[in-house]
Amino acid sequence: MVGAVVHPGQLGARFPGTLAGTIGDAALNGANDLVIYVGYTPRELATVPGTRWVTSIATVPAPEVFTPFFRYAFGVGVLAMLFPMLVLISTATRLAAARREERFAAVRLVGGTPGDIRVIAAVESVVSAFFGAALGIVIFLLARPLLADAAPIGTQYFPSEVTPTVWAYIAMLVGVPVAAALVAIRHAAHPTDPLHARLARFLRSPPNSPAAIARLDRLKAFGLPLLVGASRKSFINAVVASPPDRRLGGSIAAHVLAAERGAALIRTHDVAATVQALRVMAAIETSA
Repeated sequence: MVGAVVHPGQLGARFPGTLAGTIGDAALNGANDLVIYVGYTPRELATVPGTRWVTSIATVPAPEVFTPFFRYAFGVGVLAMLFPMLVLISTATRLAAARREERFAAVRLVGGTPGDIRVIAAVESVVSAFFGAALGIVIFLLARPLLADAAPIGTQYFPSEVTPTVWAYIAMLVGVPVAAALVAIRHAAHPTDPLHARLARFLRSPPNSPAAIARLDRLKAFGLPLLVGASRKSFINAVVASPPDRRLGGSIAAHVLAAERGAALIRTHDVAATVQALRVMAAIETSA
């Protein structure tokens, strides 16, 4: 019978006979699965439609028809599971990237080498990823009974069927930190200059953007071409409340003033309108 004792009064009338044994979990689909094997005498079995006499069992494996298909489908499924996981690890590793770049810039400012920065980035990522993976395993073990009791397709599962092996746990505890370390090392391979880090943090703040454009001519002292991308930025909304697609006027005003103060490159969403404004500004300056 099933993997539990069934009282004769419940199923005895439906399945007459003598209980010969109990079917183990290996022959069941889930905890709520009801399976029973009823035996017949040879004479009774001969009257059952579709009965065939078996005189021998083949020893040569049958030709594989669907096995290669399922093998390739399983491989595609594994890749489909791993790719989002790698994207998640990469995204999580890049969180707070601006703050991390500023800290690495400070390390360089006090004499740290690019190698030191890569080591620091790798250690930080490995430690955080390891504890994150361990926490995820603990949460999974706590939620495993709920997963086993769930029946999305009408069949419950045994807890052992939704439990990874020991090697799978080890692979998660090792693979996730290694992947996070590789992403962190790759990101730290081009450390940010300390001055650039402070300047970038200053310019990212909406209240500082108008001041940066107003004093853009002072940055010409570095002798480098200046790129301004004020198109639809949030500082325009701070001046005049407007959604991003309604900030054309503010974007053009910022770009015209930036070009007047020495910007060599302009990055904008509204190319035609910005080019027209810059050409009109140039024509007015030429005719003055």
